[in-house]
Amino acid sequence: MRSKKGWFTGLSLIMSLGLVLSGCGSSGQSGQQAGGDNGAKQGGETPPAQTATPPKVSTEPVTMSFLQTSAAMTDEEFAKWIVAPVKKKYPNITLNLVRQDKIDKLAEFVTAGNMPDIIYAGPVSAREIVDLKAADDLNAQIKQNNIDIAKFDPVGIEAIQQLADGKEMYALPMGLNFSIMYYNKDIFDKFAVSYPKDGLTWDDAIELAKRVTRTEDGVEYRGLAINGNSNRLGEQLSLPMVDPKTLKGVLQTDKWKLVMQTYQKLYTIPGNYLEPKDGVNAFEKDRYVAMFAGMSARIGELEQMQNQGNPMNWDMATTPTFKEAPKMVFGNGPYYLMQSTNSKHKNEVFAIIDLLTQDEEQTMISKQARRSALKDKKYQDIFGTELASMKGKNIAAVFKMTPAPLPPTTIYETDGFNQVVAAGRLVAKDPALDVNTVLRDAEEKLNKAIEAKK
Repeated sequence: MRSKKGWFTGLSLIMSLGLVLSGCGSSGQSGQQAGGDNGAKQGGETPPAQTATPPKVSTEPVTMSFLQTSAAMTDEEFAKWIVAPVKKKYPNITLNLVRQDKIDKLAEFVTAGNMPDIIYAGPVSAREIVDLKAADDLNAQIKQNNIDIAKFDPVGIEAIQQLADGKEMYALPMGLNFSIMYYNKDIFDKFAVSYPKDGLTWDDAIELAKRVTRTEDGVEYRGLAINGNSNRLGEQLSLPMVDPKTLKGVLQTDKWKLVMQTYQKLYTIPGNYLEPKDGVNAFEKDRYVAMFAGMSARIGELEQMQNQGNPMNWDMATTPTFKEAPKMVFGNGPYYLMQSTNSKHKNEVFAIIDLLTQDEEQTMISKQARRSALKDKKYQDIFGTELASMKGKNIAAVFKMTPAPLPPTTIYETDGFNQVVAAGRLVAKDPALDVNTVLRDAEEKLNKAIEAKK
């Protein structure tokens, strides 16, 4: 699950996109060939596969809104990934970029009946959008536009299917998230400590963090922080928060205990505590965090800093793992492209979603250090090749680990998330606090929240 912290402040950016629409782009052929003797042409030739005719897309001026929620995207990335390819193909469409500026903004959109036309979301927001009945099932449009679902990495498709009962498709994936451990080489150099290596466990990383957590020249250096909250470690072990069958909290387990104990050991290193909301700025802007177990979006921010003349001396290693799951890391799930139920331009919305999942666009985002939603391994070979900030970096670390499978979800994910985060905050501030007691209290509160909503 992705944390709800760290959303960009409200921002509206209007981009005009130009070219004559020639119809919805198709990213695959899925029709079945006619079978039997009646389907064969004279001379033994087989007729072409029968495909649907994609709906026509308007060539009149169209203005739509594009919502970015929880799945981070810089202004530069929006311009390159969304504006440029759409402008190249669909010149009559104008997109207004809207960024989510507060937690309850999605519900406000629904209440006001103005959910933006296209939604770019992370797992937590995607779940909430489906629960709010604010996204369309795309199955009919997938069929009408001859989209070949088999071209996608199964990880993304399975995550989307988990948003419903496995039948509805409330999104298509634009890319796949991942986690990596970024580190500030200057801090390690300053204290003459060796850089992190690939393959560290959380115990290893915590011991290393102790060596670079200190105060020097008036600066309080933190050794290691996590991009998010305690839920990240739960993701890494694929831990559900609510049992999908009983709809009861399931936080009092040995693995959740391991999660809280690890989180407690990390943040109770003397001098290492850091408010989760401050993690990104502490690492990137203020640069007093030595290691940051973070998400893929940080690469775009580091690139933007370099382009602005403020480069950071950084590299990366694999995200620390639990010895109980030595190859599994957090950060699973796609970047969801969703279509608002409110949109009056659904043919145009789906045309853009389709365009952004095609090879040309997937090649572009791969070169700019985002993992492609498509399963072809060729995208790994070009990963990050267009970014100046990625030159000389340990790119192989991105592909050495496996994102942990997403656990089954329920409509009470937000309630579970809130309790896991609250429990983590408690243990992170008190090394003597009993994690069993904290988890018992959290599960009781979670069950009360569930009952109140039934």
